[in-house]
Amino acid sequence: MNAIDFITNPRFYDEAGLELVSNSPEEILAAVREMHQRVKGEWIVTAEEEDTKAAFVDLIREFYPGYPEYRSNPAFSFFKMNPYLVKGIKG
Repeated sequence: MNAIDFITNPRFYDEAGLELVSNSPEEILAAVREMHQRVKGEWIVTAEEEDTKAAFVDLIREFYPGYPEYRSNPAFSFFKMNPYLVKGIKG
């Protein structure tokens, strides 16, 4: 199974006991602002962001050990707004 099949397969979420929840307007706005800064080269990646991304990838691999290399940059703003999703970051 490739990464796209994995993340788009509702069976994975059901088997893992996960519930999909829509992003709030505030989360979407923060992610878009972050993406805009990244595209413009104005976003500064911090050690906290790197640690959070590593923790997020660890969570993915906990549920799906065969998951391929993770190359995406999830919106750090989302994790800052929802620190309970990735333990160990400051909210």
